[in-house]
Amino acid sequence: MRFVTLLLLLATACGTEPIRPEARDLVVELYREHDAKRSPFFQTDSREPLERYFEPSLAELIWKDALDAKGEVGALGFDPLYDAQDVEPKNLSVGSGVAGGGKLRVPVTFESYNEKRQLTYVLANASGTWKIADIIYADGRTLRGVYQ
Repeated sequence: MRFVTLLLLLATACGTEPIRPEARDLVVELYREHDAKRSPFFQTDSREPLERYFEPSLAELIWKDALDAKGEVGALGFDPLYDAQDVEPKNLSVGSGVAGGGKLRVPVTFESYNEKRQLTYVLANASGTWKIADIIYADGRTLRGVYQ
């Protein structure tokens, strides 16, 4: 217990926030739901799944695009969690993340068609709850940028 307290004090003194397991767990849960065919993307039944994972302004962008697309391809012409149209994901790994400046960056790596890929989730603490504020793709594009 003293060690954990020391780490929290050290993180605060260094100007970074302690990494919270629930932030990483949110990303893990999003992949689990997505792979079980319950992705919050592309559906127009309810905003609740989007609001569960994404901070409000990003959830609104995703929701509006899904509604405007009317069952067709909207702004996203690819799977946003794997940054590909076709994917054969293997060895998915969600990192613990790096905190600082009120944000948490959580790296995700996986292999698809024998190619190693990486994404970075940017999470923000909204009213005491971690939510995904953006996804940064390997080429520098962002999920938010795709919608704007």
